[in-house]
Amino acid sequence: MSEPNKNANTAMVLQQILDTLDRMESGQEEIIKRLSAVENALTEKMPERAEVQAQSQLLREFKVLSEKTHRSVSRITGDVVSEEHLLLLSLLPMSSEETVLKVEEHLTDKAHADAMAAIILNLKSTKKSIEKVLRSLFSDELIWLYNCDGKAGKRALTKLKIVDLTFAAFASMQIHKTSVIRRYVTLSHNRYKHIRRYVEKALTKKKPEGAEVQARRQLLRECKVPSGKTHRSVSRITGDVVDDEQLNVENALTGKMPERAQLHAQNQSLRECKVLSVKTHRSVSRITGDVVDDEQLNVENALTEKKPESAEVQARSQLLQECKVPPVKTHRSVSRITGDVVDEEQLNVELTEKMPEGAEVQA
Repeated sequence: MSEPNKNANTAMVLQQILDTLDRMESGQEEIIKRLSAVENALTEKMPERAEVQAQSQLLREFKVLSEKTHRSVSRITGDVVSEEHLLLLSLLPMSSEETVLKVEEHLTDKAHADAMAAIILNLKSTKKSIEKVLRSLFSDELIWLYNCDGKAGKRALTKLKIVDLTFAAFASMQIHKTSVIRRYVTLSHNRYKHIRRYVEKALTKKKPEGAEVQARRQLLRECKVPSGKTHRSVSRITGDVVDDEQLNVENALTGKMPERAQLHAQNQSLRECKVLSVKTHRSVSRITGDVVDDEQLNVENALTEKKPESAEVQARSQLLQECKVPPVKTHRSVSRITGDVVDEEQLNVELTEKMPEGAEVQA
């Protein structure tokens, strides 16, 4: 190709490039003009749009307040809410198959169907979604018995009239009924599984402890029965019948023997300290000339001794007082067998010597 032809082709290509750049530049200018027009329109209408949005928000808030006020007045006056409405509200949320059958039977009546439709519309205004409305109508325990199409031994949820009324309330949203019910049933089953697993774990943790407690109670009952039978046999021989209440007191005291020995040692130390305190008080009184009689000193010592006494000591002293009668009767029974008759005064002295703790607490 000759040199002039090459120059002509190059000039043509350059001219095409320049034309393309001109068109792109003109298009960009057009886009800039349109964007400027949109920005100006938005800037001019922004206050108006903000005002409209604020008015819409206030309108929604007023609607909510009006609805709440209407419900409160209806509950007070009882004029607007019908008996069918109250009856259906008392059955929700449904938690058993008997309740479902009862509601389905009521929905065959037009008045009850209208009342249920009003309830569903109220739930729709607060819950905003069909799944939350269904959760307000059915419990997870009940939905465990249902699925979408009634297969695998379950009942069909789509055949219930209350479900049809629920989807009728959401007719404007164009919801696919089968997919929504399947999703709701799946989520409900998962929630119920989690709750059941949690309950099973809690029961499993408490089983060893419960078995141990039951074993201890069984051993205690087995120990009590021979003791009770032996005591009754001796009572039949001697003619001295002891009732079950006195026998229970004896068993309680027998189980607390180590604690009584420890308490007896503490009381012995307290008496020794009390003697030293009395001697010191008398010595100081002789030096200072402040003579305190024995009666007042005994009252002060008794009050001082009773201050640190706990509720447990008082309860044990009460048991000792209640337990006096069975040992007296047992002693009399043995005396009848051996022929050694002991009068009541001597028996009281012996009991007082054998129970220093009870005698001291009584004093």
